[in-house]
Amino acid sequence: AARLKDGYTPAQLQRAIDGCRASAWHQGRNDRGRAFDDIALICRDAARVEQFLALAAGQHAEQAALEAFLNPDPGPLEGEFHVVRSRS
Repeated sequence: AARLKDGYTPAQLQRAIDGCRASAWHQGRNDRGRAFDDIALICRDAARVEQFLALAAGQHAEQAALEAFLNPDPGPLEGEFHVVRSRS
């Protein structure tokens, strides 16, 4: 509720949660082997929300780059084209 009063939208807070989920360290791959992903941590203060929003933006950029690599836009085809007919 405090972050909503600070002016964050529900969509921004959802993205911050996604950013926390994208962080291996916050998901338990850390020296303690413990997840740090509760909503109280994510929304503790504006600095935390901003931290997790940045992680979400980074994840989005990585996902977009991966999708662009996997699904390249071939663009318009150029050059000479020949019809090949089989001799059946």
